[in-house]
Amino acid sequence: MTARAAVAYELVRSAASAASSHNTQPWKFRCDPQGISIVPDFSRRCPAVDPDDHHLFVSLGCAAENLVLAAQVVGLHADTSFDASTRDDEIHIRLTPQSPSDSPLAAAISRRQCTRAEYDCRAVPAHDLNLLESAGTAQDCGVVL
Repeated sequence: MTARAAVAYELVRSAASAASSHNTQPWKFRCDPQGISIVPDFSRRCPAVDPDDHHLFVSLGCAAENLVLAAQVVGLHADTSFDASTRDDEIHIRLTPQSPSDSPLAAAISRRQCTRAEYDCRAVPAHDLNLLESAGTAQDCGVVL
């Protein structure tokens, strides 16, 4: 694998770990010499709960944001564009070199977890609940558990 392909693989891996509606991961990726495109995968639609595909497209935005954040860390500027008139409704992310920069949001991508496993009925430890509460608390915002 070339260095360029390895970087693209890592960027796509970061994008694919984004939050998605009902954990459907409704996206496909296309790589080209200028960047990476994220294309909706309509075979993963959830028409009963998302009849207008609103959440599907929000999921694509989450994947794009993860890719943009990951690109900064590896020294790439990510310029996103969306042309609703295209047949594929793709988000294109043009990548150009820049100085690498660290980001706490990019660092959090690899720590995100989601599972469809059956709930084991164990109580969430108080320490973890406190961490959740403090992570979601900001000016004019709060968490109710």
